[in-house]
Amino acid sequence: MSQADNGEEEPRGTSGRVKAWTGIAAAVAGILTLGFFLWDRFFPPDTTLEEWAGKANNVCDSNVGTLHAAYNETVESIKAYRETRAKIGTPDGPTEESLTAVVNQAAEDLDLYSGAQRKFKAELASIERPDDHAAKVDRVLGLMDKTSQKDAEISSYFQSIASGEVPEKTLPELENQRNEVIAQAEEELKSLGANRCLV
Repeated sequence: MSQADNGEEEPRGTSGRVKAWTGIAAAVAGILTLGFFLWDRFFPPDTTLEEWAGKANNVCDSNVGTLHAAYNETVESIKAYRETRAKIGTPDGPTEESLTAVVNQAAEDLDLYSGAQRKFKAELASIERPDDHAAKVDRVLGLMDKTSQKDAEISSYFQSIASGEVPEKTLPELENQRNEVIAQAEEELKSLGANRCLV
């Protein structure tokens, strides 16, 4: 039996008000959804150290082959230079041309290795830093810059020899300085969780 049959009338406008409130509720829900979407898009949550380390390890994995190959080339070039230099003044000593070729090869290989390091560092620098470890990440990046600079100095050492100049520092001095910086950089990377990274 309807309300009309009971002599009761349905309040006027009730249906319209329900529809209006339903529409408002739907609109508010839509605005909230859009707001959450935009917030996540333009104000993403802070990067955690674990997230940074995971991305850093991926960068290291993608660069390790190039870095190791370039490093091995420099090791072989410097070894060849030392062996050639040790023969100077002996009956089977090197000619000036062969010595120059060895020196130039060492300088070239060091430049290539330094370039590979800069590329590696640039990819690490592009990863969003965790706010609570940003200073430490920046320190690592600074040490990596310093490492490539040290390799550039070793390259300059060979360039000086090739041009007949006397380098300001000895090769062992330059290598020791470089190795100290590398050890610091790798230790910092490990402390940040990037334990697959070798500079």
